[in-house]
Amino acid sequence: MTKASCTSTPMVASSQLKKDEGQLLPDAREFQSLVGGLLYVCHTRPDIAFSVNKVAQYMHAPREQHMLAAKRILRYLGGTLDYGLGFVPGKLYISAFSDVDWGGCVDDRRSMSGYYVFVGGSLVTWSAKK
Repeated sequence: MTKASCTSTPMVASSQLKKDEGQLLPDAREFQSLVGGLLYVCHTRPDIAFSVNKVAQYMHAPREQHMLAAKRILRYLGGTLDYGLGFVPGKLYISAFSDVDWGGCVDDRRSMSGYYVFVGGSLVTWSAKK
């Protein structure tokens, strides 16, 4: 796959993978190994998580179309090698903030809560609920 052309997206949005369409792969281990590696890559490349999840659903009986979808993810990774999350020991800090107001809404006396989590200086997750 080193000489394969690159793609701009990890998956075609209109494609629908199906469990019974196409020929079964003669050796499922190659597909399973590839998808296992892609699952590991998701730790530093969250942009492929959705696509990898889709192909990982067919690990028990992979077909040709599933292998093509997994190879497309590899072609996307080949064109975006400079993307990703970098973790440097000692430079990474996580900070979280939360707040709760029990029964604070004057109209219906419902509680309100929220939290924010930052990794470095970037907001990575948040929630606000009533």
